[in-house]
Amino acid sequence: MYRLTCLLLALCASGCQLTMTNDADDLEGAEREKSEVLWVEGARGFDPLCTTDCVELAEGHMHHLGGVTLQVDWAVDDAVAQWADCVGSVIACRDSGATTSHCVEEAAACPSACWDFYQGALPDPATAEAALDTFEAVFITDEAPCLPGGAS
Repeated sequence: MYRLTCLLLALCASGCQLTMTNDADDLEGAEREKSEVLWVEGARGFDPLCTTDCVELAEGHMHHLGGVTLQVDWAVDDAVAQWADCVGSVIACRDSGATTSHCVEEAAACPSACWDFYQGALPDPATAEAALDTFEAVFITDEAPCLPGGAS
């Protein structure tokens, strides 16, 4: 449950107009191309300045940064937003008590190729821990085939 909660926090960061960094740009070309073709080009991309249709979620003060505002634009539908919807749907399903494998298979927000990657990487027989580890390897880690290439 702890690992799923951490993933949920990461999803909020990607969908809440905070810039996240990862090593996706360091992936080999073939791996990046493979992950980039999984996600469709959205009608509305990420706007780092959040200039239109943004909703303020929170305001606060960070010791070294000063005042900060957390905003979200729910209309963004770029690859990172699609990935967040996909992973978020798996996490919500898992939180309802279903198995990781069932949730990945039923996740309508995820490209079908991600299910194929997941099935191909899942050991047989798979324990609950192995299924979660496979989910992380396919969707979350820097080398994940379903992580949008160039996500930042």
